[in-house]
Amino acid sequence: MNKNSFFNKIEVTDYDDLVTKFRGAELDFKIIVYGNLKSEFLQFGNENFVVTFSKFNQKFDQAGLAYPDKFAFVIPAVQNLNYSWRRYEINDGLMPIFKKNYEFETISPIGFSVFTIAYPDNVIENILKRYGAVKNNFPFSQDVYSIKPSNLYTASDYLHSVTKRINTNPAFINSDLINYYLLTLVPF
Repeated sequence: MNKNSFFNKIEVTDYDDLVTKFRGAELDFKIIVYGNLKSEFLQFGNENFVVTFSKFNQKFDQAGLAYPDKFAFVIPAVQNLNYSWRRYEINDGLMPIFKKNYEFETISPIGFSVFTIAYPDNVIENILKRYGAVKNNFPFSQDVYSIKPSNLYTASDYLHSVTKRINTNPAFINSDLINYYLLTLVPF
């Protein structure tokens, strides 16, 4: 890996550890349903992107500032995932968006499993140009974006493949193939 790359894999079974493990995030977790905690996080990235896989076995109220200097998309890691995101009930066909300096609140159910892909401004601008979108008509002002469920599932499948590959060999973060996937993956 080059000096701008990072890889973190964490399994959390202690609530106090949970709130300190996210790289670059200012999050608060409140347990709604208590039980034996087992949360999994895989986070990796470089100067072009940050990918986070999060999986919880408890119901949480999450709030905070996840990516203070990036724009991010939330992609379900499992089909038929339903949860509350700000004022919205999220289900198939809806993709929540983290805007820069965006405070959010979500209720994540037991079995919550998502990917987030965060990009700096210069990368998001290039992605939008490739898709023929511009910042003014892209949903930068929206909290949730409607999208074909099949596109979300395709993106989720790619992310599962990518994270499996990176988990096996973290140096792969900087490969041309991974960068291609993650810089063309946005599921419009």
